[in-house]
Amino acid sequence: MQELGVERDPALRRANILVSGIELAHTRGRVLSIGDARLVVGGEVTPCERMEEAVSGLQAAMRPDWRGGVFTQVDAGGVIHVGDQVEWQENLAKGGVNRS
Repeated sequence: MQELGVERDPALRRANILVSGIELAHTRGRVLSIGDARLVVGGEVTPCERMEEAVSGLQAAMRPDWRGGVFTQVDAGGVIHVGDQVEWQENLAKGGVNRS
């Protein structure tokens, strides 16, 4: 939205969790830790027409480099708080299965 020069409620993105400061493109199989939780990236979320309804040009702006986000599977549940550290872990999910 910053690129488009607009300010809107981040909830318009319809994301369950909104993160910043971490590159998500081409991370299928990687393990992301947020707070106490560990999430295995399953793939890219393709921005839908709802993004265009929210802000003109948003759908196209979100398409490159997985900017629409990722979907994940919970590897280890835990409490997540606003402001928690977001970081990549090794590519091994629970049970030692390599998902890369």
